[in-house]
Amino acid sequence: MGRCLWWQRSLCVLLLPTILTVSPLYADLGEIGDEVEKDQEQGPDERDPPRPPPLPRDDPRTEEDETGMAFAMVLAGVFIWAGLNLSSYYAPYPYGSPGGWPRAVSQDLDGPFLSLDVKRARGTFRVAGALFEEGGDRGNAASAYASGTLLGLFWPEAEYRWWQDDSGTLNFLRLGAIIPIVQTDPLTLGVPVAGTVHWNEFEVWGVAVGGFLQSYPVRPFSIEIRGGTITSPEVRLWEVGGRLAVHLNRFEIGAGYYGLIHQDRIIHTIEAGVAVHF
Repeated sequence: MGRCLWWQRSLCVLLLPTILTVSPLYADLGEIGDEVEKDQEQGPDERDPPRPPPLPRDDPRTEEDETGMAFAMVLAGVFIWAGLNLSSYYAPYPYGSPGGWPRAVSQDLDGPFLSLDVKRARGTFRVAGALFEEGGDRGNAASAYASGTLLGLFWPEAEYRWWQDDSGTLNFLRLGAIIPIVQTDPLTLGVPVAGTVHWNEFEVWGVAVGGFLQSYPVRPFSIEIRGGTITSPEVRLWEVGGRLAVHLNRFEIGAGYYGLIHQDRIIHTIEAGVAVHF
C-alpha cells in the first residue's frame, strides 16, 4: 500500500465530522420513506377505517335525532326556568324588607327576609289620568291596571285604556299574563302575552306579544319598560311604554309614557297616577 499524501490525510480529517453528522439524518429520512411507502402500498381504505356516508337531510333518522335533541333542550330549559321562578318569594310590598330590597329570591329565605311575612303572591292596582296628542289633535285619557303573581311563574294582568277628543272615543282592553324569564331586584325580564281589543273609533281584536323590563335600582325608585306588537288578521299595531315611580310603603306615585303606533300614526300619551300593592 502506498503512502497517504498530506492532502489526503487532511481531506479525511475534514470529512469525518460531516460523515458522522449526516449519517443519522439519512437514517431518519429512510424511516420516513419506509412509512410513506407502506401507506402507499396499503391505500386509503386500509389506513383509515371506513366511515358511513352522511345521512341526507330528508332521511327520517336525521329528523328523529334532531327532534329528540331539540325536545331535550326545551325540556331542560323549562325545568331550569320553573326552578328559578318557583323559588321567588316576595316582600309584602316593594322595598318592604329591612334590607331595602323589594323582594327575596333566596330558596332558604335567609338574611333580612327570615323575619318577613314573605309572600308567594303579590298584587298591584294602578290608576292614572293622562293627556294625549295625535296628529296635532289633543285630548284626555285615563287608564287602570291590575296585576299579580301566580307561584312566581305567571303574572296575570288586566289593563283598560280610554282616549277621547273632539272627534270621538277609543277604548282598549288587555287580558293576559307576563311570563317572567328571570326575577331579580335589579332586573326582571319577562314576555307579556295577552288578548286585546280596541273599540269605538276603530275595532281590532288581536294578540299582544312583546317584552317587559322592571327594575328596582335604589330605594325608593322603580323603572318599568315594555313594548311589543298587537297582531290581528287585518291590521298590526305597535305599542311602547315606560314608567318611573317613587315608592312610599305600600303606595307609589308614578308618571310615564304610552305610545300606540299604526304605520306612521302615533298616539302619544303622557300619564301620571298612583298605585297600591297588596
